[in-house]
Amino acid sequence: MIKRTFLMRGKERHEFMVYFERIGGIPSDLPDGAIIFKGGPWTARIGPQTVYMLRTIPFPEVEVTIEAEDEVFEALLKDYRIMFLTAGG
Repeated sequence: MIKRTFLMRGKERHEFMVYFERIGGIPSDLPDGAIIFKGGPWTARIGPQTVYMLRTIPFPEVEVTIEAEDEVFEALLKDYRIMFLTAGG
């Protein structure tokens, strides 16, 4: 099993929930306000949305933890990164 945690800024929590449900994850609420999606050989934990302030500009911030079997982790991570690719500027 491989596990990685990402602190994602600039995307709403709902966007992550829609993505993991679209790829087959079944959601379950956790007592701490997070949601866990289980999709066969992988799980994803979506933490509560908070706000990150960059001077006076608010950005949504969500902690996403992905855990998957070794043989599916890289493909899942590649798809996740492409889906949530952002560029600054």
